[in-house]
Amino acid sequence: MTLAVAIVLGAIWRRWWGDERPPWAFPGYRGVQFAAGVVCLYALHPTWLGLGMAIAAVVIATLPIKFFRPIWWAWDRVPVPNLGRWFYQPTNYAEATQGALIFGLACLP
Repeated sequence: MTLAVAIVLGAIWRRWWGDERPPWAFPGYRGVQFAAGVVCLYALHPTWLGLGMAIAAVVIATLPIKFFRPIWWAWDRVPVPNLGRWFYQPTNYAEATQGALIFGLACLP
């Protein structure tokens, strides 16, 4: 159950992070996003090791999607549905997959 929650939270968090900063973002916006990712993962695995894994996972998940080229390449080869503002191009799906994969791996025992 924890793994499933981590996968869903990872996908949501990574899409929220995006690769660009919105024009309305306030100073410290990225810091709030970073802290939210760490808190979500730490809540799923509340130990010192869990905290270290949470920080490491969020640092890795903040890397641009270009560092995860195989994921992006796979999503770029299939037709993706336009689901509105959050999912309208292959890069959006690749970012969600990246987050789900990293958060899921961070919650493995």
